[in-house]
Amino acid sequence: MEKKFKNNISSIKKIDVLREIFIRVNNTILRNADIQTIGFIPYSWGTKRKTIENNQTQEYCHFPFIAKEYSKKNDYFRKYIASKLREISGLENIEKVYDIKYADIDLFDERHSYFYDRIRTLPVDYKSEAEQLYNKIRYIYTALTQIKIIGETIDYDATIKSINSDAKYIDIPIKDIINDEICLNLSDAYSLEDYQDTNIINSMLDMTPIGGTLTSSGILYANNLFRNNNDDDKEKLMIIISDGVESYDEKYRENPGFYITKKLIDKGMCEKIKDNNIKMIFIAIDYDPEKIQDPRRYIDWKKCVGEDNYYEADNAHQLEVELMGALGVQSSNEVGRNTPK
Repeated sequence: MEKKFKNNISSIKKIDVLREIFIRVNNTILRNADIQTIGFIPYSWGTKRKTIENNQTQEYCHFPFIAKEYSKKNDYFRKYIASKLREISGLENIEKVYDIKYADIDLFDERHSYFYDRIRTLPVDYKSEAEQLYNKIRYIYTALTQIKIIGETIDYDATIKSINSDAKYIDIPIKDIINDEICLNLSDAYSLEDYQDTNIINSMLDMTPIGGTLTSSGILYANNLFRNNNDDDKEKLMIIISDGVESYDEKYRENPGFYITKKLIDKGMCEKIKDNNIKMIFIAIDYDPEKIQDPRRYIDWKKCVGEDNYYEADNAHQLEVELMGALGVQSSNEVGRNTPK
């Protein structure tokens, strides 16, 4: 969103175009009696939410997915500390681990040779397990490692079942993230869940989302926002705005975190959301999802939301026409259907 449109002479950023559009339609939306609730779920590779706990504001990296093993401590990342190496058979007495804190890069670099030499002496059965654990502990501060851990943590079938019911999701203290690719960390963006707040759009306009892309995290968070609002008799509209494909790195293509959205959609995520009486609209900004030919990564967004609810916007004008049409500010025949204006 921080980049400009590819084929546009103007240097204006896509996020700034989006802000201008919402400013123009803000009053119209708020005057529309048919729009009773508004939510805003910015996402990067994950979402971010604020809560009040013991009169203190807490920020969490929020993944609306079910974990194979739920952690009350929310230590999905923080549990990867050097002392965890002692859980491996043959490393029970390994030294120099207890003074190394979470993501303590300098001490790991200083002691790498010692740790690696100890791991190399292990029998083959334990060596591979130890190496995998050690790499997670040493590189826990990187986005690639955290993406991998989440991909391995998710119970996909349970997540699909949770779309229509209450569940305990994966929440991680934002201080455990460190990098700027995950959960909008180091940005001022966060989810707005105050359904009746008339200032919600103004608050949204001040945000600058940064990071990778995990679209399913935003979609499922929005699904829960609708479901928890308990307005079953009201029409619900979810507008999904994306300016890029799911995060991916060919060099690390075996990382399971790259395929989360694809896997959830293949297991029926979109159909389950529609069962909650939610209409989904997808707007691809300045990119064509259909160009992804790799079957491991290809997502059929048209099938997910419905052919008539899928749009592409290659410039500021298209984006405005299609977004305003989706919000009901313009008649439907003014909304683009994958054709440049």
